[in-house]
Amino acid sequence: MIVIFICYRREDSSANAGRLFDRLSQVFGHQRVFMDVDGIQPGEDFVEKLERTVGACDAMLVVIGRQWLSQRLADAHDYVRREIRAGLERKIRVIPVLVSGARMPHSEDLPPEIAGLGRLQAVELRDGIFSESLQPLIRTLKSLYAGLSKTTAAAGTEDARVVERPVNLGFDGPVSEVSGNVWPHGWFDSSGFVSGVSTDYAVSVVPRGDRAGRCLRVEKQGGAGTEFGSVMQRFPAEFLAGRTVRLEGELRTEGVREWAGLWLRADGADAPDLFFDNMNGQMLSGSTEWARYSVEGRLPAGTAWVNFGVVLCGGGALWADGIRLLVWDRGGFWVEV
Repeated sequence: MIVIFICYRREDSSANAGRLFDRLSQVFGHQRVFMDVDGIQPGEDFVEKLERTVGACDAMLVVIGRQWLSQRLADAHDYVRREIRAGLERKIRVIPVLVSGARMPHSEDLPPEIAGLGRLQAVELRDGIFSESLQPLIRTLKSLYAGLSKTTAAAGTEDARVVERPVNLGFDGPVSEVSGNVWPHGWFDSSGFVSGVSTDYAVSVVPRGDRAGRCLRVEKQGGAGTEFGSVMQRFPAEFLAGRTVRLEGELRTEGVREWAGLWLRADGADAPDLFFDNMNGQMLSGSTEWARYSVEGRLPAGTAWVNFGVVLCGGGALWADGIRLLVWDRGGFWVEV
């Protein structure tokens, strides 16, 4: 299901943004629509949470009122400017939503990094007929979701768990409750893609504890030495063939009887395991505090899919946060996939 982010400026359009949130929540579900005052908990870092959530969404609605184009937009640290920039850079669907009789700003009136917003087709919501004028936007979002599903199928699978690109790597995005587990958007239990994996592990999204934000927790009481659980993402990755990729993330363990860690695997179109690394030589066991770990390698020329995640072997508990998937740029630096 599509995840929608509402970008707005409080002093400009908070009432209309609230109405938009309420209506879209009725259509797509409360956990699939994000708005700052509703989704950020006390004590959480406002800017960090917003940027993480933008990274987990499929569509961004930029609500523009008559006071939207203000001097604050000239500030490179303005949160509205940062959100729009993140959406445009990720090439997700960004839709300007005009309210209160506002007009669409011209590209030349916007900072260069978000000038592309001025070239996008807008939707106008009218106060007197708000619900009626909202229908074209709802239809667009529904068709976008259908298009995402078709793209996944065209990429060689009809498995709805497969994503187009890595999403929700900070675990602050929407969640779904399934069979007693709480699953972060974009992640699943590895069944069907990892041989021998157990689905008898408890999965949840919990407060980080040592700082604001949420993290993933995987745990198992008892557990045989050969039993293991895994939480993963999978996406089409022909564009990464022949390139060096790094998976990194923060991990913490408690009472792990066997081992735990990150894992990264590249599959071909018809052959799995072209490349595989599960932190061999730095696997975690027992109880460990939060620390950052990574695995990396050059993906073979035949790479068609990349799979990555965390694994817990035997009993105990594993926490994960701040996952990043990076590719080595030819300019000599790491960039986000």
